[in-house]
Amino acid sequence: MLIGQIAKITGVPVKTLRLYESVGLITPETDANGDLQFQESHIHAIKLIKMARDVGFSLREIMAVLNDQSPFNDDAVDEAIDILDERLLKLSPEDDNFQQKQQTILTLKRELEAFLLPS
Repeated sequence: MLIGQIAKITGVPVKTLRLYESVGLITPETDANGDLQFQESHIHAIKLIKMARDVGFSLREIMAVLNDQSPFNDDAVDEAIDILDERLLKLSPEDDNFQQKQQTILTLKRELEAFLLPS
């Protein structure tokens, strides 16, 4: 899939996807025409990155979880889960978009915990 298609599917602007690619958060292949080619796995990763950004994770924090040797760095995932637990405790029903933030944090936490399960 091309970058425009991925932008539509994920709701992440093309410019942001190019940033994620330039800093190594996602690594799509390049075809013979020089176009980035995305796979289903990229869609999942982009959605996780978007959720993490939505609850306040910086790109640097996200990059600590993602690495080149394996899909996720276990120590960084553990740390990210701890941060999510802290952010969940700090949420207040008076916060703007409380339920949405709470649901996003819980979903992201479940997604990250799934990577820690033995294969």
